[in-house]
Amino acid sequence: TCTEVIGNRMWGFGHAFNNEGVISMPMGSGQINGIVANLMTSFKLGSMSGLRGTLTADQTVGVGGRIGKAPPMIPVDLKIQYTDGSGDVNYHFDCAAHPKLTPMIVGVAITSALTGARDLPQYQTMDYDVTLQFGDRKVRAENTLVNAQPGDVFFQLGTPLMAAAENPFERVMP
Repeated sequence: TCTEVIGNRMWGFGHAFNNEGVISMPMGSGQINGIVANLMTSFKLGSMSGLRGTLTADQTVGVGGRIGKAPPMIPVDLKIQYTDGSGDVNYHFDCAAHPKLTPMIVGVAITSALTGARDLPQYQTMDYDVTLQFGDRKVRAENTLVNAQPGDVFFQLGTPLMAAAENPFERVMP
């Protein structure tokens, strides 16, 4: 929710997002698709319609940012191959670089890619081979799961993302 725009500076929300202080997150324009009314906590369902700049502050009283260039993003490429011959599906998106949100965003992407075109069969074998790149270092995860759910795959792949992002010695983003 945008509160005010002066020049290329923007203020919004009127409350904290995560109350993290200095941040670097993508900011965009969007639209509200619906409001879910509740006596305790109402909320809006919205979608981003275009990238517009960078959020640079997340304070108790709101967020602030600059319209223009977006912050560096993390490219994510997923390829789903079905052995029944129904065809491969490729997905690409750019993910916000944030120590706590990136693993969750990637988890949602994995779940959406696995179940986007159709649900997983009740009985199945899933092979995955994933390479996570952290600067000049790579971590490869390869495994076979039987009757797996998308959450099972995320748990195995999200763990190295979370460990790197929450490393007490040096925060490492993919």
